[in-house]
Amino acid sequence: MPSRKTNRIKELARRYRKCPIRCPRYVDTEISTLSDFLRFFTHYLNRAKYFGFRGHPDLEYRLAPSALRYDLREQRDRALDLLSDMKRYVGMKLKPPPAVDDHLGWMQVAQHHGLPTRLLDWTQNAAVALFFCCYKNLDKDGLVVILNPIELNGWVDPKSPRIFDGERDAALLSAYFKLKRRCQQTR
Repeated sequence: MPSRKTNRIKELARRYRKCPIRCPRYVDTEISTLSDFLRFFTHYLNRAKYFGFRGHPDLEYRLAPSALRYDLREQRDRALDLLSDMKRYVGMKLKPPPAVDDHLGWMQVAQHHGLPTRLLDWTQNAAVALFFCCYKNLDKDGLVVILNPIELNGWVDPKSPRIFDGERDAALLSAYFKLKRRCQQTR
C-alpha cells in the first residue's frame, strides 16, 4: 500500500500538471541528495536555453504571488491596497523613489520590504532555489520549480518570444502591474 507521503506527492504532482499555461514538459522527481539534484539538471536541462528557478520549502505551497495566495477576495484586496498605502508613506523616505506611474518599480520596493505583491521571485541560480527549498524546515519536503521564461512569454506574445524588459515592453506589461483590486483566485 502506498505511503501517505507518496499519495500526497502524487496529489501535488497532479495539481502542478494542471498548469493553466499548458506546461509542455512536467517532470516530477524526488531528489534526496545534492548529487541527485545536479544529475537532474545535467540530464534534463539544455545549457543553450535560459531557465529561472524558484524554491519552496513546503510542497503544499501554491505557485502564486504572495498577494494572491489569500482564499478570500477581501483579503487579497486588502493585500493589494497595501501597495498604494506604501507609496504614500514610504515614497518620501526613498532616495530617489520610483516614478508615480512605475508600477513595477513600486512592486519591487514593496517586495523587498516584505509586503505582499503580484511579483513572484525567481533566480537564475539553481543552487539559490535549492537553498530556499531547504532552509526553513528540514522535516518537510520542498520543491524547486524550473521555468523557461522565453517559452512562457511566447504564450503572451507568440510573434516575439523573449524575456520581457520592463522599459521596452512597458505597454505589454502594464495590464499585469496596474493596481486593479479585482483579481482572479489562483487555486
